[in-house]
Amino acid sequence: MNIKAVIRKDLKSEYRTKYAISSLFLFVFITVALIYFIAGGKEIDTTLLSGLYWIVIFFSAMTGLGRTFVAEEEKSTTLFLKLYSDPLSVYFGKLTFNLILISLVNLITLLLFLLLIDSFVIYNHGVFFANLFLTGIAIGSGTTLLSALISKANNKSTLLPILSFPVLLPILIISTELLASTLHPEKMPNANDLIIITSYTGALITASYLLFDFVWKD
Repeated sequence: MNIKAVIRKDLKSEYRTKYAISSLFLFVFITVALIYFIAGGKEIDTTLLSGLYWIVIFFSAMTGLGRTFVAEEEKSTTLFLKLYSDPLSVYFGKLTFNLILISLVNLITLLLFLLLIDSFVIYNHGVFFANLFLTGIAIGSGTTLLSALISKANNKSTLLPILSFPVLLPILIISTELLASTLHPEKMPNANDLIIITSYTGALITASYLLFDFVWKD
């Protein structure tokens, strides 16, 4: 089973159950709606607004992306993947599936923020979307490895946020500052932030791939 076959299997499984998509979108909608009602049409500071944006994305990812390997354990299909797929195909297949989900979450969150939050005005579209794209890859790659790590644990739903937070915190802090600068008409985004995010994301994917073989075969 190659990478495309793993992706196809996960997409078909998600199409039948719609568990991850439903939980992700429901969480995003409820959270953004709460922010809208609490703000009450008032102006929100750009730093606070960007922090709220990434909080929505992070906890949405913890809600749905952790199911990647947990579902395999629940359906007892892990052994099938180990027999018919090499670790490289499993990792990149699951990673691609998670990136599709996080991209959908980013898109829905962005649309809801633009529609409901008056303070959410983008002034630098290039840096804004580059930031969303790179940070989404970082979140997807981090949760892919960690979901494989916790798939056999008892408290799966609580372990993923606990383990993911220290791993993703550095990049979330930088992404929050960078996002805030794109929402302010007078601030110039720091190009070095994008370089740091790119480097951190690359290191995270590399480390995840190197460690995945040991996690998967254990």
